Amino acid sequence: MLPWNHQRAMMRCAQDHDLYALGKTLSQLILRTEFSILEGGFQTLDERTGQYEIRDLGLPFQMWTDALPHCAKALRVRGSPADLDMADIVELKFLIIRQRIPEAVELGQRAVERNPKLAYAYYAIGMSADNSLGLRAVKKGLMCKNTTPFVRNYMLWRAVEHAGNMGVSLLQEAKAGDKDHTEGVAFLMSAFEDAKAFVSDAPPDARHMHTILNWYIILALAIRGPELSENLGELNVALHKLDLADQFSNFLCLPIKKTQLRLTRQLIMELYPAAVTEWGDFIARFDRLDAAVDDHSHISSSKAEDDLAAWLNNLRADDGEEDYPQYCAHPRINANSVMLYHCSWCGNPSAVLRKCGGCGKTRYCDSACQKSHWNDHKSTCKSA
Repeated sequence: MLPWNHQRAMMRCAQDHDLYALGKTLSQLILRTEFSILEGGFQTLDERTGQYEIRDLGLPFQMWTDALPHCAKALRVRGSPADLDMADIVELKFLIIRQRIPEAVELGQRAVERNPKLAYAYYAIGMSADNSLGLRAVKKGLMCKNTTPFVRNYMLWRAVEHAGNMGVSLLQEAKAGDKDHTEGVAFLMSAFEDAKAFVSDAPPDARHMHTILNWYIILALAIRGPELSENLGELNVALHKLDLADQFSNFLCLPIKKTQLRLTRQLIMELYPAAVTEWGDFIARFDRLDAAVDDHSHISSSKAEDDLAAWLNNLRADDGEEDYPQYCAHPRINANSVMLYHCSWCGNPSAVLRKCGGCGKTRYCDSACQKSHWNDHKSTCKSA
């Protein structure tokens, strides 16, 4: 019904020329769905030519999308905080429709300086190509109250994309235990939690469901690897939802894109069981060696060679089934270390966080997050 609501609002404006009332209506529609604003215009049928022509009704625009900046201006003239919020929403939508994303990001940043609780402004900043900027914005936006499902789900999608990309980038060159490794794991864990929230909250035909489910499965394998059985039965629910999303796309005649993310997920799922069978015990043995080194116990090179030789001698030539599921082990994640890279208020993973000056335990993106968290934190902070 939303397109019809937009059309009715435009027809009403054609009669009363009330741009302020139109702006209020459009700001509400914009928050409800991505496709709330129709591309259209005031047209009449020329009986002589049989063609539709744009009609001049005395308004400062003819095409409907061009009404947005004029509505924003009318809202700003009133000047109340609520009017300014609606003006920002309407103008941001215009910039997004026109694909002027850098301008939308700048306007979104100005909007949250004025009102840090305007979720749609964080939504716009989340479109930034800068993963760090976008992730910080959507994490703050997800903390806003009374956010519509459309805006919330979009921010969850962007949070997964931004955090996932940053985590993968850091881990490509990182060594286990170093700062980049811990920070990269923190980003991946953040992406995993947001992916779970999206899959749980969004409808099965949500626009980004395919992308999120592919991320979710890959991240589950990376983070929960030691817990997963060889047949990956724990991921059956996610795979079923992915199949359902594919069915929706086929029903609507929408192409299922073979993205790099989707192909990566398919390849991992195809090779994982055989890899666990072939390499699981070998990886587990090296994990135990790493744990022993961490405990400062001495392992001689000759002892390691003997252990490896013994393991090689015990390899079975057949692929008989075990009576218990096999698990592929990899380095365990230290949750306490990872939490050092999360804002205590919005949960944004970052290596650049400020500590609370009172207790030195909580960490924040900036003063805005610290201020928002104070009511909850003051009872445990030493400076309270």
